[in-house]
Amino acid sequence: MKKLGLMIAGIVGSLLLVSGQITLTYKTHGFRPGDSHDFVFLTPANEGSAGQNVIWDFSQQERTTRALTSRMLDINNTPQNNAIENANFALEEFGNYFYFNNNSSSMEQWATVSGNNVLKFDRPIVKLKFPMSYGYRLSGNFSGIQTCPSCSTTIVGSYEIHADAYGTLILPNQIVLDNVLRVKQTRTIQYGQGNTITEETYRWYAADVRYPVFVIIKYVTPQKSYTSETAMYAHAGSHKKSATQVDMPTSSNTFEVFPNPFDNQITLRLKLANDSKLSIDLYDISGKLVYSFYKQHRFAAGEQDIVLSTEKFKLQNAYYYVKISDGNQTWIQKIVKQ
Repeated sequence: MKKLGLMIAGIVGSLLLVSGQITLTYKTHGFRPGDSHDFVFLTPANEGSAGQNVIWDFSQQERTTRALTSRMLDINNTPQNNAIENANFALEEFGNYFYFNNNSSSMEQWATVSGNNVLKFDRPIVKLKFPMSYGYRLSGNFSGIQTCPSCSTTIVGSYEIHADAYGTLILPNQIVLDNVLRVKQTRTIQYGQGNTITEETYRWYAADVRYPVFVIIKYVTPQKSYTSETAMYAHAGSHKKSATQVDMPTSSNTFEVFPNPFDNQITLRLKLANDSKLSIDLYDISGKLVYSFYKQHRFAAGEQDIVLSTEKFKLQNAYYYVKISDGNQTWIQKIVKQ
């Protein structure tokens, strides 16, 4: 289970900017002793596309019987606390402890303790630099010694952190989270006699939850690439235990999309409680933007039908997404062209 300890290691949070993008900062989403964060595991998923304004649809992933609570601890309440000189914080998952120097400008991992196995770094893995927003990239090298009662192994490698995408995340039970930033972490590790493994971890951060709302861990070898773990924040629908204390506005607007299936046009039935500025976009099944019909266009209060023609796009017969945002909430409807 030790690999799972990298699930939330390096977590920082997010602040919703006027532009609609998230910037990761220490102030609102850094590790905080006494916090806990619940995950439930899902069937394996592919990480999806990188880039801007992406839609990631994981709504069809099924929940498994496994669960995890990540606990953020005062370092004085952990094993080996006196032996990790550079750490000021620890994360516990499945009985494994991950030691960090957690400060306002960076997050560095200095050790991992799993039973009698202790990995101490003399060159730490930098998890994140603050602030971080879409497009930010950081890379470097790490090294350390892993010991057990009858072994001692040198470990060296390289790491890269890349905020490679932002957009909208759809989770099981039709939970939709907008303005989500994805951070890809790549670690290439060399053990002892030249054995090498590459680990890719994708973490999605929402605007009002301190720790990740979705995680995928992959391993890459010369022969194959496979997903090891897929997990979501257990309270993503209610944002229970939200640590940023951001007041999220609500909306009383409702929308209906028809016909579905459609041919060359879509009708949107808008029921607006007040005059509203709407953005209406069409995405393909991979989550890439096809066309923006409206960007912050003001619509009058009341009920009205908006007809959107898709004929000029020469769409293939396939699934698409209609995304509607009113500045407070986002609605996504999957539709099919036939």
